[in-house]
Amino acid sequence: MTHGRTNYVRPGPTQPTFRPYFTVSEPTGDLTTMSSMKCPNCGLINFASAEACKRCKQPLEAPAYRYWEGNSAVVPPTPDWSKLQTVPDVDLTDRGDGNQTIGNILFLIYLGLHVIGMLFALLVVGWIMTQETWQVLTTPRARFYLPSLAPFYYLILSGIVIYLPASVILFVRLLQKSKTFLKWVVIYLLGEFVYSLIQAAFMFSLSGEMSGKQIPQFEAAATQMQGGLGMCVISILIAFIWFRYFTTSKRARAVFAR
Repeated sequence: MTHGRTNYVRPGPTQPTFRPYFTVSEPTGDLTTMSSMKCPNCGLINFASAEACKRCKQPLEAPAYRYWEGNSAVVPPTPDWSKLQTVPDVDLTDRGDGNQTIGNILFLIYLGLHVIGMLFALLVVGWIMTQETWQVLTTPRARFYLPSLAPFYYLILSGIVIYLPASVILFVRLLQKSKTFLKWVVIYLLGEFVYSLIQAAFMFSLSGEMSGKQIPQFEAAATQMQGGLGMCVISILIAFIWFRYFTTSKRARAVFAR
């Protein structure tokens, strides 16, 4: 608390002496006043609210007043607000307490489901795509040849090889609250966005090729591919939502800034 003392008008010899002070509260910046009175009998400084001197019991009949009211000789002081800091230098708006937010916990669940889904896809691809089936569907002059199948198959395998370990690493980094998580999660989500777009394009092409064969088994597979297109669109939207979350949420980023 900063104290400053002001000048005052000297009273008569029989009148109590007022000694006003002003105080500035640093947390709030409020300006308040405190007054004291000097006993005309013994000279003891008493509080302005005192009715009698604490030492000699001399009555103090002069009322307390604000030193700038009714006294033209005293000018109220102007505080130097430049030396009084009431606003912090650091913007603490929407700052977290260092604990994982609900969004971060949901992203942990998302990564866990992603890992489980890729492991399941790897098992399904290995079970369905036998060597004999591969030759029938990828041989150019064969009746059941599907031109988009081979590149789509390699796209799925490359996605599993890349995103399976990446998801595990991000999962661990998020649990550790590592600062590198914020950089790698952006790359991860951008890659997933592009990967889902390419996957949707191949699925659309492959669905058309299967429907053109006019074979019941291929028509059923084409219908499943069309359902996969919807999943790709959902994956794109989810990747965009998480990207916006980790790049704009101050509370989410504050978890990794400590």
